[in-house]
Amino acid sequence: MFSHSTRALFAGLFVLGTTAALGLAGTATAAAVPPSSVDLQSDWDMYQRPSGTTGDPLGFHVTVTWHETNAANTIVSFNGFADSLTGRGKIEPGEGHIQGRSIGFTIHWSEGKTGVYQGSWFDDGYLRGTTREDGTGRTAEWWSRYDDWSLTPAH
Repeated sequence: MFSHSTRALFAGLFVLGTTAALGLAGTATAAAVPPSSVDLQSDWDMYQRPSGTTGDPLGFHVTVTWHETNAANTIVSFNGFADSLTGRGKIEPGEGHIQGRSIGFTIHWSEGKTGVYQGSWFDDGYLRGTTREDGTGRTAEWWSRYDDWSLTPAH
């Protein structure tokens, strides 16, 4: 139906058009999707146990009294209180933070100890991490009591 030269011309134009389209598509940038992050609860229970031990853990309750969100509406900073059977602690402004799946906070306990807590969200719904006591080098492992933690949806 078409001559050999016409088919070669169409084939060449097809290749040229496809290459140009792919080149343009390759230079277009995708909109940045903010990552999901820990969805901070206003109240939660935790356990901690000195590293390398198997005894009963110490339990305490954390209450968030203030939090700040970023442009993606995910919490990035918080403060509040922690209560155990033997004392109360405070998370000062700027000392609680979330970045993606990571959470960190510092608790200044009423008896003068300070614990620096670092942890992450896990796929099973728990928060887990480690803490170190300022000035002593002692460490402990900690985990959320319940597996009801989630991530904020990516936007």
